[in-house]
Amino acid sequence: MDGARTTRSPLRTTGLAARPTRRSDARRLAVGVAVVAVAAAAFTPFGRVAIASSFSFLEFFTGVFSLVGLSITVMIGLVATDRLLLLIRHRILLQIVHRATAATAMVCLAIHVATKLIEGHAHLWDPAVPFLASHRPVEVGLGTLAGYLMIVATWTGVTRASYAGSARPGRWRVTASASVSSPWPCWYASSWC
Repeated sequence: MDGARTTRSPLRTTGLAARPTRRSDARRLAVGVAVVAVAAAAFTPFGRVAIASSFSFLEFFTGVFSLVGLSITVMIGLVATDRLLLLIRHRILLQIVHRATAATAMVCLAIHVATKLIEGHAHLWDPAVPFLASHRPVEVGLGTLAGYLMIVATWTGVTRASYAGSARPGRWRVTASASVSSPWPCWYASSWC
């Protein structure tokens, strides 16, 4: 019985180890082809218009996607805590969706901030220091505060395991709830920037 547990099939181990290498090579090739295609398109009039239109779309709508994604993340997080109606497998599935929407929303937020900086609609200090923007200081300042609170909420999600292993695991719920419930007015006020 012990011999059966310790011996593993070399085919199975080799197959699993070889698969990610092929996938990562394919991804690198796809990214490289996409970069070359965008760079080549930048030299054509149609390509320049397409790139400018895509950038304008990203500049505005990634902020909207972030707003909607973070709102959905909060709602799914609240539903995932239900122990009366949902089975364990449903709660686990909702927690996975909750984490996926949170990660997507944070990526959209980072793209939104980066495009605003690249376009010149915000200065370098606007995402760091609230209420100093020359254009719409209140809205941009509330967006900066909401961004800070979302970073705190993301960090509490990442460090959740350390809270669960502590003497008082309930601290995680208090920290996550406080950091998530605070930015609601900021999200809606900053959606117009």
